Amino acid sequence: MNKLLLRFITIAVFFLPLYAIQPAASTEPEYSARAPEVWMAILPADVLVEPGAAWDFVKQHVDGVKLWTQQIDREAKKWPFQGGVDAPGALQNIIAVLNEHKIPMIIEKCCFPRASHQPQWDNMCGEPGPFDETYAIRAAKSEIARLQRVEALGGKVQFFDVDGPIHHMLHPAGGGNGFSSIEQCAEAFVQYMKLVQEAYPDIEFFALTNFPNWGYRGEISYWGNDGWGDYFIALEAIVRLAKKHKAPLRGFTVDNPYDYAIGEVKSPGMTYNPKSIDWIARVLDVENYVREHDLEFNLIFNSQRGGASSAELFCQETRKFIALYHERGGRPDRYILQSWYTHPMRDRIVPESDPNTFTGLVKDVIMQLRVEKESVLP
Repeated sequence: MNKLLLRFITIAVFFLPLYAIQPAASTEPEYSARAPEVWMAILPADVLVEPGAAWDFVKQHVDGVKLWTQQIDREAKKWPFQGGVDAPGALQNIIAVLNEHKIPMIIEKCCFPRASHQPQWDNMCGEPGPFDETYAIRAAKSEIARLQRVEALGGKVQFFDVDGPIHHMLHPAGGGNGFSSIEQCAEAFVQYMKLVQEAYPDIEFFALTNFPNWGYRGEISYWGNDGWGDYFIALEAIVRLAKKHKAPLRGFTVDNPYDYAIGEVKSPGMTYNPKSIDWIARVLDVENYVREHDLEFNLIFNSQRGGASSAELFCQETRKFIALYHERGGRPDRYILQSWYTHPMRDRIVPESDPNTFTGLVKDVIMQLRVEKESVLP
C-alpha cells in the first residue's frame, strides 16, 4: 500500500467533517506528514520570488507548487506572469526557492499537438501533424524538451497534471478532426506517458478534467447538453488502458469551481435550472471510482466569480467549497488551491498573514486541515 493511500485511510477513519474553514488561529501546528497534501498554483508566480515576499509558513509546509507549461517555456516572455517580467529569469528564481525549501514542482500541461502549424502554439503543444501512431511520439518529444529546459535551470519535475488529454485529442484546438473515439485518445495518452517515463523514469502523471464541460454517466453536462462527451467513459478508458500498459498514471484531478459545484453559473441559452442537479455527487462519484482502482484523487478548489471579482470573494468561496465538500464526505488526496483568473491580482498574492491573499488562503487551509486532523487522532 502506498503512503498516500495509507494517509487517506487514516484521515477517513479519524478526520471529523469540517463544516466551515475560517482563517486559522495564529498558533501554528507542527507539520504532520500524514495530512492530506496541499498544492498551490497562481499565474503571477513571479510575485512569490520578489524581494520581501512574505510566505514563509507556506514555503515550509506546502506540498507542491504547480506551474503551467506557459511558465516553463522560454518563449513566453510576458504572459502569464502578468507583469511584463522576464519569464526565464522568474522561472529560474522560482526553481531556486523550490529547491531551497524542498518543495516538489508540478507542471500543468496545457495542450497537445494540433493538426496544423501555428507558430505561437507549436513549441508549447508539440509538433503538429496527423492524429495517428506518431501523435504520442510528438507529444512526448515536446514534454521531454520541457523537462530538459527545467533541468538545465537546476529544477526537477515530480508530476505532470495533464489538462484535458482526451478533450485536446478528440476536439483539437485550432481545427482538425482529431481522433475519432475516446478509446483512441486514451490509448495515445497512455503511450505519451510511457514515452516520457522512458526518458524520465521518476515522472508520474495525473489526468486533469474540466468537469463541468462533460456529461457524466449518461447525464447532461453543466451547460445542458452532451458537452465534450461522457466523462465516465473517458475515466474508465484511461484507468483500464493505463493499468494494461503499466503507464505511470498516479491518479486524476478534477477542476470544478465552487459556483459550478452549487449550480450558480448561468448562461442565457440554458434551458434548465442548474441547481436542479447535484453536481457535488458527480465529483464524489469520480473520487470513489478513482479510489476503487487504487489511484489518487485531487480536487482543485477555487471560485470563478471570485476570480472575476476580488481576492476577498475568491478566498471566501474557496473556503466554502472545501467546507461543503467535506460536509458531503469528500476527502481528496490533494487540495489544489489554484487561480488562473484575474483575481487574486499581483498585489494580493502575499503576505500570507492576510487571510484574503492567495498565500494567506493557502496557509489557512494547510493549518486547518492539520489542526482538524490532529484534534481527532488518539
